[in-house]
Amino acid sequence: MKAGRGHVLAIGALLIVVGTAYINLATYGTYRFLEPELLGTVFDAQAQSFLEGRVDVERRYVGWEYYEVNGLTYIYWGPWPALLRIPVLSLWPSTFGLWARWSCFAAAATTALGWGAAINGALRGRHAGLFLLATLAAALGTPVVWLLSSSVVYHEPILWGMAGSAWCLWASLEFERRRSTTLALVFSVAFAVAYLSRSTYAFPWAIAALRPAYLIATDPAKTAADRRRALSALLLPMIAAICAQGFLNYVKFGGPFTFIDLRAYNLAADPERMAALERYGYSHLARLPDAFRAYYLPHAQYFSSRFPFIRTAVVDIAKPETMFLAPDHTIALTVSSPWLLPFFALGLWRLGRRHPPGESIVVGSLFLQAVVSLTLWIVVLRYLVEALPFFIALTVVALGDDRGSSGRVWESRLFQVALTCLCAFSIYASMASAISWNAELNMGSPPGYRAQMQHHFEAIDRHLAALRGSR
Repeated sequence: MKAGRGHVLAIGALLIVVGTAYINLATYGTYRFLEPELLGTVFDAQAQSFLEGRVDVERRYVGWEYYEVNGLTYIYWGPWPALLRIPVLSLWPSTFGLWARWSCFAAAATTALGWGAAINGALRGRHAGLFLLATLAAALGTPVVWLLSSSVVYHEPILWGMAGSAWCLWASLEFERRRSTTLALVFSVAFAVAYLSRSTYAFPWAIAALRPAYLIATDPAKTAADRRRALSALLLPMIAAICAQGFLNYVKFGGPFTFIDLRAYNLAADPERMAALERYGYSHLARLPDAFRAYYLPHAQYFSSRFPFIRTAVVDIAKPETMFLAPDHTIALTVSSPWLLPFFALGLWRLGRRHPPGESIVVGSLFLQAVVSLTLWIVVLRYLVEALPFFIALTVVALGDDRGSSGRVWESRLFQVALTCLCAFSIYASMASAISWNAELNMGSPPGYRAQMQHHFEAIDRHLAALRGSR
């Protein structure tokens, strides 16, 4: 009983730590959620147009991020963030444009809970310390904290796509152990959230859904009626989401699977940008080497002698002519989240041995998403995040290998110390790079916050210089 109570208290402490960090990140330390953000009216405008029976939006609310088709203004992002706003804007219309922080916080928290559930499911109650450490690192030692640190319009659908993907991961791996109609429904609803937010986070799960569908259809323990109910729970929400998004795509861009029409993009009016799009499109393998160097290889630019010592940076690319825009600030995953690397190796080791077939399908499907992220039209940190579900899935797969070589690794005191150090560094690097980006580079963060944080950085630098001088 005492062990159980202690475990519950530890999980409670974990929730408090992550929740407090997320609240501070989402609100710039002010604890005020209902505040404007850069382009924070975009999804409110889409919600308003849905209430009026329209798909197009008023241009004055979407800034430069719009697509013009037949004289009408559209946004390309999925409708989920807008759908969430419909009830609150109906009740409190005066809060128009003020819900971005709440939505990003809810999405990040849902993501962390989903990853925590998947990690817990893999460990099955074993290695309580490892569960707490891995869950804390997943929540605070990944680029998710960078996304949450600025609730701009680009980050919100990505966070919700990540949240849907996280719960698809839990449900799909849990399905290998028990064929539950509830699990099928969770998977399907999570897929719908991802598909209606940012479809790239849902496409891998459309492939992975074949496994639970097969398991349901061939489960001898279920009656025919039970199989029909489970398959309905699995497929109907997925089909509804695909049809809803397909309708919106058709109205906007003329095809149910045309998610974006770059020729109609406002920023594509520049001749050089249009030339890059016409030659290389939205996705092209010619961009892969440059993106890989920016997203995965450590560079000296990420490290600084000034506090907080780790920062995002612009990495030079070899083929700038392939890009729609100049490279943005990034930080390699090997710098911000090195705790993932041992799990990457151990996860691949497990997949090379006996394991449930569903694990290979999940990891393989998510690998496709990670590869595609290296071919997209801009080098930017939010596209690196597309690979995060793949690395988290490999982590969960590795943690499930308790009886193999991985299980012996968990018992090693040396590994435990090394992993703790890697997780601590990852949390610091992820938080430091996110906070310094907001303080020094992100023009979307509040001016007062930028001035305050820069003042703190300078004060710490002066203090450290004084300490060095006194020696």
